[in-house]
Amino acid sequence: MPILKIASWNIYFSHKFVRKNNSGQFSLTGSQETRANRVADYITAIDPHVIGIIECMPIDKLEYFRDQYFPGYECVIEGTGKRLNLGMLYWSDDVTVEKVNFDKEKWTDKLYHNGRESTYKWTRVPLMVKITHNTSGKEFIVALVHPKSKKTYDRDPARARTQALHNRERIVAEGRRLHKLLWEKVEEHGEPFNRFIVMGDINDGPWFDRYESKVLRSGVESHIGSVFDPDRVLHSFVDLSNEKGHPTTPFGGGKQLDHILYTHDFCHGTTKPKIVASSGKIRDDLVNFDNGSGKSVDSDHCPVEIQVRV
Repeated sequence: MPILKIASWNIYFSHKFVRKNNSGQFSLTGSQETRANRVADYITAIDPHVIGIIECMPIDKLEYFRDQYFPGYECVIEGTGKRLNLGMLYWSDDVTVEKVNFDKEKWTDKLYHNGRESTYKWTRVPLMVKITHNTSGKEFIVALVHPKSKKTYDRDPARARTQALHNRERIVAEGRRLHKLLWEKVEEHGEPFNRFIVMGDINDGPWFDRYESKVLRSGVESHIGSVFDPDRVLHSFVDLSNEKGHPTTPFGGGKQLDHILYTHDFCHGTTKPKIVASSGKIRDDLVNFDNGSGKSVDSDHCPVEIQVRV
């Protein structure tokens, strides 16, 4: 019975791995080659059929990186920036990956009880794909996400506080928007959109900080949905409330900023495709934070993975 392994990893500034000279020729960046080798070794150890890359290099560099380390994989990407795109490598012998079209334009939302409406845009447009197993024909959806960071850089305390609140508003707005768009796809098409995974770096941990208390929501909750609409609540394969859980990043002392969220239909019942019970993992056995953030060694996040029976 075929099983696919789906993973994602925020690889810190992966664009630094590859350089392009004035003649358009690519090479590994000398100062980053050791880190690139370690990252490649970890991906090999995971052995994914599909792996999403957060903070992804542009497509031309990703193709070069792929050719150096993972011949046989194909690439797909969302974003045209020099860095911080959302990319994906997939084993084309086993799966076909197609980008899913959705509304990427600005939108309005009301985040406060006073009815104030604001306009938002994607910090980084999610990468939404349909994955098809080449043998069984079974299909499901994966949305790779990386909303606005909570971090602030303004040295003025007042401006920093304002920016912190604004950042959280944007994380919440992006989560609500993605949740709405995914369920609109379910309403419009049914299968395979009722079986989807949202994974990546949501830039939010399990705690409710003072800025989120003003917005009245957290970023994770916005992606998961509302208890007032229980049929559309997403479930987490990593227990965010477990204080014994392992962090994917030491940012701010928070835990588990990378997530694996899934629909109820994807885990329960007998119809395939179906997520394999207890298969969700944070690969903290690969990334070691003992000597700091890990940025100079491999990355400041751990990979996460899940298995799907098709």
